Parts: sequence; structure tokens; C-alpha cells
Amino acid sequence: MVNPRCEVPQFLHRTIHVRLPFEPDPTKFAVGGCNIIFGAPTIVCMECGWEGLIIEARGDEDQAIGGLLHDVAEDCGGEIRLREIKKKFGVRVETIVRGCSESLGAKEEDKAPWRDRKAEHIERLYGANNDILLITAADKTHNARAIVTNLDLIGSSLWERFNATPQDILWYYESVYDVLTMRGVPSTLLSPLSAALASCMRHV
Repeated sequence: MVNPRCEVPQFLHRTIHVRLPFEPDPTKFAVGGCNIIFGAPTIVCMECGWEGLIIEARGDEDQAIGGLLHDVAEDCGGEIRLREIKKKFGVRVETIVRGCSESLGAKEEDKAPWRDRKAEHIERLYGANNDILLITAADKTHNARAIVTNLDLIGSSLWERFNATPQDILWYYESVYDVLTMRGVPSTLLSPLSAALASCMRHV
């Protein structure tokens, strides 16, 4: 079921309601900027966010699916999830999800420290394809906007919810922004990301 308030093209309506080839453990899980409920193996988008950004940037169906699933491998099992995504949705979607994943360790203890993961992800973006750049830009823009909204609501205490300092978080977002700018990502994504980061700076 798609949020009736979300006015998006039909291809994205089909994309948002996706039957996965696996059933993740969590009963609720955040994927691609949406509030997701996993029931049986069905994903239902309850609140669309970054999808509109993909549409504005003229994204296609594979990009929308890749964006929706972009952190499933990172958060729900690593390589085994990528194999399942490849089988279900094809090589292009699997490549998007792989490229957007900061870590593919199956367990939390298998993952590198926070800053090391972020630095490696930034480095990989220099050679990433346009699909990965588009999804990364939409994801970071949506996340940065969400941070600004919550900072306006509850103030600087929001930073306590993160596993890094405000300075490190802004370092990461600004570094990603710099790479995306250098790689020529459309201004429809970079302008709102820049504005959100400027707003975040006022709370540090």
C-alpha cells in the first residue's frame, strides 16, 4: 500500500511495494529514508521522502528499487542479501546496493570503526557509477533534512543520539557533498543538501 498523499509516477508505486526474496528479522526497519514495515516478506512504504528527489533527478525504476533497498545488505546480513537482491532484481540493482553499503560485515563486530567506514565510503564514491552517486545524493539530502528538522524541534541534544560527534558527522556529509559536486551530480539534489548542511552548522 502506498501513502495516498505521495504523488509519484506509477513506476515508483510499483517499486515501493516490493516482495523481497527474504524476510528480515526486524519487525520495523528504516530503509531508504522511509518508515518500513516488514510483514511476511512484503515491504510497505508508509512515508515517502527521498523518492521525490530521485524523481526530480529523472531517476528510473531500477534506481528507485536500489534506493529503497540501499541499506538492506549493510544492516541485514551483508553478502547473502546482495546475492538475493541480485537474483530477484538483477545485476544493476545489486550494484547500486553494494555501492551504497558502507560495510558488508554480517555482524556488528565485523564492521570497522565509524570514521574508518565513512572514510572508505567517501573514497569509493570517487569511482562510483552514476546510479550510486544519484542514490547517495538522495539519501544524504533526505537524512540531512531530517537532522535539521529534528534539531529545530529538540535542539542540540539530538547529537547525543549519534555514534559520532557533530563535527565528525558534518565532516562526513560535507566530504560526500564535495565528491558529489566534483562528479557532477544534478543541482536538484545538491542544492537542498547544501542548504541542509548550512542549517546543521548553526547547531554545532
